[in-house]
Amino acid sequence: MNIIVCIKSVPVSDSIINITSEGGRIDTTNLKFDLNPYDEYALEAAVQLKEQLGGNVTALSLGPESHALSLKRVLALGADNLIQLTADDETLSDALATTQILAETIKGLPYDLILCGKQSIDSGNATTGRALAQLLNLPCVTAVVSLTIEDNRVIVARELDGQRAVFECQLPCILTAEKGLNKPRYPSLKDIMAARKKPTSLQKPLPAETATTIIGYQHPAPRQAGKIIDNNPDAVPELLRFLKDSAGII
Repeated sequence: MNIIVCIKSVPVSDSIINITSEGGRIDTTNLKFDLNPYDEYALEAAVQLKEQLGGNVTALSLGPESHALSLKRVLALGADNLIQLTADDETLSDALATTQILAETIKGLPYDLILCGKQSIDSGNATTGRALAQLLNLPCVTAVVSLTIEDNRVIVARELDGQRAVFECQLPCILTAEKGLNKPRYPSLKDIMAARKKPTSLQKPLPAETATTIIGYQHPAPRQAGKIIDNNPDAVPELLRFLKDSAGII
């Protein structure tokens, strides 16, 4: 089975985000990058399927060339090869252009299954899996929390308002991984050493037409200080008056 996993290098979740003085971009000078957590669930699912059924796992990423070091961790986590596509900042900021480039690359690769993370923790668009399915004319199920393959069918489940919905579709298809699908592994020293011999490819794809443009960045306005009326039951009438007359909530 040939599995493609779309991955992205993102700032680690506890990063302090700074904006350049002119407000035109994010200052990445002191940012540390690592694999997008949702993409790790997708990669772990792909590696588990390879261990069960045999086959090959290709990790595919679009991003700055400087992210090569953090991306290579996928090889230690079980991917058989890595394809890193590079593009300018304008292309990377546009979800449609990003997906078009990924789709054109995927068309030239063998695949039975395509896995993505549910979303990236930086932009949070959650569009890559859906858009790829549209461009490649493939069935798609998003935010899956369980996954099994029987014959040429994939059976997945996703959480919906406290319930679990189960879907079945034919391969090839596209799935996006939700937290809880699995527990990503930690690479052993043997895995890290073996990763050095696995093939990586750095490619400059053809540019895609962008549909959106980032005008600028700004931090959200600071929150107003909270108001503590009192901490005893006698303060309830005053609290209700404040919510009605001052806050306009009731």
